[in-house]
Amino acid sequence: MGLWRVRNMPGRGMLLETDAALDPNEKLKIALSDGIILCGRFVWSGDGRCGVAFNQPICVGEGLRQLVAARESESYRPLRLRVRCPARLMIEEKQIDIMVTSISQFGIGFEHQSELPEAATVDLVLADGV
Repeated sequence: MGLWRVRNMPGRGMLLETDAALDPNEKLKIALSDGIILCGRFVWSGDGRCGVAFNQPICVGEGLRQLVAARESESYRPLRLRVRCPARLMIEEKQIDIMVTSISQFGIGFEHQSELPEAATVDLVLADGV
C-alpha cells in the first residue's frame, strides 16, 4: 500500500515510480480515484520503478476523461492513504505528539490531545526523522 507516481500507462499496463518491494506476479489493485480501480500484477522492478500488467486492457483516454471530470467536480477530494504513524508537530518552540491517520497529495490528517493555535505555521516530523 502506498502513494506511487504513474510514469506511463499504455492500455495493457503501467510504469510506476516506487521503491516498494513486491514479489513477481503479486496481484495489485491500483486506485487512480475513488471510482477508477485497476487490477493487475507486478511484472518487474529496477532503479526505483516497476512494471504492472493489467488483467484486462483499458481505454486510457476514457480513464483520463473520468479523472479530469472527477477532479473538476465540487466534491473532489484526492485519494487518501490511511496510516497510523506517530509524529511530532513543531509550532514555534513547542513540540506536540500526534498520530498521523491519513496522507494525501494535499495534506495529512492526524489525531492529537493538545490545543492547537489557529492558523499556525507548523513543521511535521515523522517517526523516522523526515
